[in-house]
Amino acid sequence: MSGKTAVYKILFVLIIALSFAACENSTENNPAPDNTKTFPNKVGDKWIYAVHDSVTNSENTLTISIVGTTTGNGKSLTVWTRKSNFYNDTLYVFLDNNTVYYYTDSYPNVIDNKIVFPLEVGKYWQNPDLISDSSKVTAKEPVNVPAANFTDAYRIERNWSSFNVYGHSVTWFVDNVGIVKEYLRIQGFDNIRQTWELLDYTLQ
Repeated sequence: MSGKTAVYKILFVLIIALSFAACENSTENNPAPDNTKTFPNKVGDKWIYAVHDSVTNSENTLTISIVGTTTGNGKSLTVWTRKSNFYNDTLYVFLDNNTVYYYTDSYPNVIDNKIVFPLEVGKYWQNPDLISDSSKVTAKEPVNVPAANFTDAYRIERNWSSFNVYGHSVTWFVDNVGIVKEYLRIQGFDNIRQTWELLDYTLQ
């Protein structure tokens, strides 16, 4: 084998090796994992909850629907409406590779709440946009609600405070279904003690 041929072979091997390395490091061929894929977020998704308010000792029904999409502050948002005879508002939801952000404004700046995926027991996160806001996945457990008996719900406990308002919630989230039960307690300008239980849901 001539010296020139050996050099060509070495160069060829180096080019092949560099090509493989470029492919392995390419974000196009290896995109960041979509850890929020178990979070339902399509237009047409709907959840109906029975709501018991222990402060007023009343029973109500709450319907949450994803009704459209919009863009605000450079973010692609889904539009969520929450409607009942005691509740009527709109949320704007933004997903990145591992976090779901909830906003109360279509030009989102202040995070109202967030959930970090994938969920696993012991996972902890904070919301820096409130004075004090922390959440932790404390268990994976069965939960029974009118819609179904779920064997693998993640229990998320959250505590927050802002401008003399103090809140505590316990949320049960099931992958590919959403929130199936929630206990909500808020003390401040309004005192709220509610339990939400999923009655029915429709996912696209």
